[in-house]
Amino acid sequence: MNYAKAKVYYDGQRQSQKPMKNDDLKKEIESFIASQKICCMATGSGSAIRNTTMQYNYYDGCFWFLTEGGHKFDGLETNKNVSLAIYTTDRPDGKNIGLQISGTAEVFDASSDESGEILHLRQITKEKLKKIGHPIYVIKISPISFEILNIAFEENGFGKRQLLILA
Repeated sequence: MNYAKAKVYYDGQRQSQKPMKNDDLKKEIESFIASQKICCMATGSGSAIRNTTMQYNYYDGCFWFLTEGGHKFDGLETNKNVSLAIYTTDRPDGKNIGLQISGTAEVFDASSDESGEILHLRQITKEKLKKIGHPIYVIKISPISFEILNIAFEENGFGKRQLLILA
């Protein structure tokens, strides 16, 4: 198996297709993110890998999650690099969209000051948190890059695969 050749296939395909302007691409990506609410978050450290389906809020350019815990924290403890995947499977035109996000994670206790905005977005008060009876954590993912596959981009003369690297 030629892994080196296989891993760069889409890089070559993307380079041979017309890229969108970064501002236009960012608008398309953020519109897609806003249209969804569930993603898969992959975390890992060493040979331990975990992929967790989670509900997100996208606010101020970052993904925010509330969680009770779980094995995703095995990876987050030692490796702050994460990957998110958001995708559609049910578009009537068959032109499903897939988005991969690479980013870095920060973890907070839900009672911390940093957690205030996500609690507000989810309409959770500090009093509600106390009534839950166990810790709740907040994970904030700051994106580094977005890679989107959207066949509809071709209708406007652009490549169906687009990459946006944030500065």
